[in-house]
Amino acid sequence: MYKARATIKLVPILVACLLVQGCFGIVVDRKKTETLKNPYIGYSPDISNVDATSWTNRPTVTAAWLQEHWGTPTCVRLVSTDPKVEQRIYKFGLIWYGIMPSFVIPIPLILPFSSEKVVFFVRESEVVRVDVVKGHATGVIYAPIGPDAYPCSYAEW
Repeated sequence: MYKARATIKLVPILVACLLVQGCFGIVVDRKKTETLKNPYIGYSPDISNVDATSWTNRPTVTAAWLQEHWGTPTCVRLVSTDPKVEQRIYKFGLIWYGIMPSFVIPIPLILPFSSEKVVFFVRESEVVRVDVVKGHATGVIYAPIGPDAYPCSYAEW
């Protein structure tokens, strides 16, 4: 009888320990498109090599430059509203869509529905605009004990 009471007294302490370890909140995964005019474009094909910051020594990006440094695009097509403009699309990793509620343990209810990509709009062999499509997480999460042993939170919409 005494051992049962001692065990019952430990249950709230164990539950509290579990709750302190985890995080609480909800995160929604989706895609985000960023349109860049006159961006810096790196010399290798990577979604992180397209930057919105303005650089003074950036290369002049033409269709030939793209072909030389980024290789053959995944897809090339004409823009329906302006037949003089073509899209050169380079695809990369997956974009996950869904929701991830978290109460101590995160429960990912997400699926990959599209891929990250960089879309170059080329007019008369010169890049006039770049669209960067990548995954983006929004939501609110709170962790009583974060990576550096202090409470941490994340909120973005």
